[in-house]
Amino acid sequence: MKEKSFDDLMRTTVLGVFIFLSVFTIFYFIKLLIFAYGDNEYVDFVNYYMGAKVIKLGLGTSLYNIQFQINRLSEILGATPNEQILLFRAIPAAALLFIPSTFFPVWVAYRIYLVLNLVTFIFIGKYFNKVLNDKYLGYLLLFSFLPIVRVFASNQLVIFFLVLYLAIYLALKRGNTFLVGLITGLFTLKLNIFIVVATFLLFFVKDKLKYVLGLSLSFGALLLVCLAISGVGFPLIYLKFVMETESATYGSLLGSYFSLQPFFVSVLGWAADSAVAVVANYAIFFISLLVVKHFAWKKAAAANAATETGETPVTTETPERTISLMILFSMLFGYHVFFYESVILIIPLVFLAKKLNTKGFKTGEKNEGINYLVLLLLSLGTLTAGFFEGLPNITKPLFLLMWLIFLLSGYNLDLFRNFFCNKNKNAKRKV
Repeated sequence: MKEKSFDDLMRTTVLGVFIFLSVFTIFYFIKLLIFAYGDNEYVDFVNYYMGAKVIKLGLGTSLYNIQFQINRLSEILGATPNEQILLFRAIPAAALLFIPSTFFPVWVAYRIYLVLNLVTFIFIGKYFNKVLNDKYLGYLLLFSFLPIVRVFASNQLVIFFLVLYLAIYLALKRGNTFLVGLITGLFTLKLNIFIVVATFLLFFVKDKLKYVLGLSLSFGALLLVCLAISGVGFPLIYLKFVMETESATYGSLLGSYFSLQPFFVSVLGWAADSAVAVVANYAIFFISLLVVKHFAWKKAAAANAATETGETPVTTETPERTISLMILFSMLFGYHVFFYESVILIIPLVFLAKKLNTKGFKTGEKNEGINYLVLLLLSLGTLTAGFFEGLPNITKPLFLLMWLIFLLSGYNLDLFRNFFCNKNKNAKRKV
């Protein structure tokens, strides 16, 4: 009876927290929809809108001129930027997704894209419900995951990349390696993430030739689009522009990224934009990737050896585990990663909920309260790791490392469960 009451209490408490946070998210969305930001506010949507407008006018060759962008922003907002200037720093192809917005005034367009984001999240939540075999839990996990409020506020491409991660998962699940490569190439729209995602998948996909073909096709297509918009000198011009604008003045808040980069700044004292920090970041990424792959091979070999015939290949890698590890690696080593981009952690969180046996949540199996507690801790842990600006930057990569260790353990919660089970049993014996 005591175990059942504990489970009931945890289920009610955690669901109550999820519902409360979901309601908060909806109210925040309504606030943005009604009030937007006003003419003098600078949000990511505005610089994408500006980039799209420049391309629409056929001025793509001037897009990566700092003063040119400042002038265009001033025209759009009716004010000259005084302090922080959020320039358009993505590749030209990324702005094409915002071309439709340029047919409306900037803050009308902002509201339209805000509604499109909400509709997309609703469809994603519906898919999560299907994954969890539950009518509401997918929605609750998604809308209570508070990085989503920052996604609404920034109103840029984060949700597009969330959809891309899910698309890669579905392609992995179907075993379509060419499609995996084709989708991965679209991450070129965010080059820092593309480097990590493309390299990670190269290590884990089976048919590497088909993967590289798909990757090359989409990457090459986007490159041609960028050359057509900004001219044949685009690669060098863009590289120079990115290096010149990698500072807080232009929206790159060095040392506050939700990645391993704050570790170099806060602990090692390196300059956030130094070449040493960048090289160290990707060197650690590559070494970590080799270590993870080594253990994956080792587990697969052990599983194969355990089979009776030794002929049927057995692997411990699943699409859920692969995509979850890839997401964590992209967060840790993507370098230029802000807190709102941590919304992609909702994918491993949902897969974890699935692993914890969603049916037990509904039928009242013993110790289901522990399952809810784990979900709550991980969900709120993301909040405390980066939502409040007063927390030390070092908490962000440390929290992501905790996620990584948890996933590498294979979602193994047996020790955690057994601790509570034995504790309850010992209490009964004393009684």
